[in-house]
This record gives sequence, structure tokens and C-alpha cells, in this order.
Amino acid sequence: MTLHQNRHGFTLIELVGVLFVITILGMLSIPAALAAAQRGATNQVLVDLERVAAQARAAALRTPAPIDPTTAAHYGVILVQDGGDRYIALLKGTAMGDAGIELADGQPVLRVAIPHSVDIMVAYGSEPPQPLAGSIGWFFRFGDGAPILSPGNQVAIGIGTPMQPARDGQKLDGSVYWNFAPPLPKVEASPVCTILRVRAAGSADGVLGTGFAIYRNGLAATDEARVAGQGMQ
Repeated sequence: MTLHQNRHGFTLIELVGVLFVITILGMLSIPAALAAAQRGATNQVLVDLERVAAQARAAALRTPAPIDPTTAAHYGVILVQDGGDRYIALLKGTAMGDAGIELADGQPVLRVAIPHSVDIMVAYGSEPPQPLAGSIGWFFRFGDGAPILSPGNQVAIGIGTPMQPARDGQKLDGSVYWNFAPPLPKVEASPVCTILRVRAAGSADGVLGTGFAIYRNGLAATDEARVAGQGMQ
């Protein structure tokens, strides 16, 4: 009589094959996981920048303007990317720097770290964007929340905005009616930086990440560009 023995489980070759397939799938997913992590860190820094700027502007809007605002402490934002010091903080003072950070029990009221996996990119004038080396910052004017360079200079400025030439009034021929575009005055380039972007550290030169700008009326905007030389208009 012949006995037939039922086989249970997997052979060694089958187990090795399954492990091989799992390993290959895991290796294929690593780049996507790293890209997602970098994207998440970049987005978080952008959110933190928007949050700090919004809170500083809100504090300026609800603070009555003093008789002489040029000597009063203003609310503002400072971005620091200098070696081991990497953070975004809320300011209250008359000048940039740690001495101007509003403190509570010896600690900044609002200060968030910039991880080393993220770079703040800035450009000045027509120069291409480079990683920030040092610090930049601005204040918000009492009453209307417009960004200003310093309390001593109450002229509204833009942050991360290039120069825009003057535009003459013109008629635009529409399909149904004529539309008149009013003239626009020349807008000076931002004295803080003409491009302000957040991107993953070590990205290729052509990848600029997400741009951040504050216009002269105090409103903020973001955009995304991947071609070198693009800036927020």
C-alpha cells in the first residue's frame, strides 16, 4: 500500500522568493517615501512662516498707533538660517535680532525651528536664489498691517517681490466689449528680498520649491515653481 503524505507550509525556496519580492517592493518605495517626507517638512516650514507672519500682522492691526510710531516697538518676523541657528520667530522691537524677540519667562512667545532638511532660499535684485546665510526680517505697520523695513521707516514695502515697471493705461479688445486697463505706477523691488522660497535641502538647482510673498497691503501669497529664475509677480 502506498502512503501519500500531505505537505504543509512553504519550502525554503518559496520563502526566499517571497522575501526577495518584498525586498524589491520596499526598495522601490523608499524614494517615494523620502520625497513625501521632504515635501511634508517643506510644507510645514511654509505653514509656520505664514502663521508667524499672520500673528505678527494681527498684533499690529489691533494695536493703536502711537503719536510717534517711528520710535515705538513694532511687531515683526525674523528668519534665521545661520549654521546651527535655524528658526522663524515673532518680533516685538525696533530692530532685528534676538534682543527684539518678545519674551515670556525667558523664551520667545512664538519661535519655530527650521529643520536641516529644509532651506530658506532668498534672492536680492536680479541675483539667482541662494540659501539664506544669516537672517532677514521685517515689521508690520500699526493700523493697516502693511509690511515695513523698520519702525523708523514707515513706507510700505513688499516681501519676496521683484520690481514691477509702470504700466500705461490701455484699451483691451474683448469679444463682446471694450475694457480699459488703468495705469499702474512703478513698484519698487523689495528691500528685504526679491524672492523668498522654501525648498528641500540638497534639491537640484532647477527646483526652487514653494514661494512666499507679502504684498504692500499686507496680504500674503504662495506659489510653486520648478524653473530657476521664476519669482512671485
